Amino acid sequence: MKNILIVEDETIFALDLKRILSKNGFNVLRVFTEGTRAIEFALEKKPDVILMDISLKGKLNGVDTAKKIYKYYRPLIIFISALDKLAFDFSGLEYKFMSKPILDKNLISMLNYS
Repeated sequence: MKNILIVEDETIFALDLKRILSKNGFNVLRVFTEGTRAIEFALEKKPDVILMDISLKGKLNGVDTAKKIYKYYRPLIIFISALDKLAFDFSGLEYKFMSKPILDKNLISMLNYS
């Protein structure tokens, strides 16, 4: 069973992700809306997968948050965002990207085959 951290500033979307993942046998460790607390949690608990929105509350966006986590360990990071990924610098990251809105089956398939 993969342990997953959700970092998403839209509460309703985050709760929907949590429901979908739990229903499909994944363990959602926590949901955070901003990067700083997500980094602290990720470095302590080391989730297998981080579902990361690009636009977050607080000082850090999702790309910056992922880069800070990557300095210490390398989980699978799946960015889920409505923003254009070409507007951001993902250098130094290995990641997957899904555009919102997402299809449940596509997310589950990506998680099962990663």
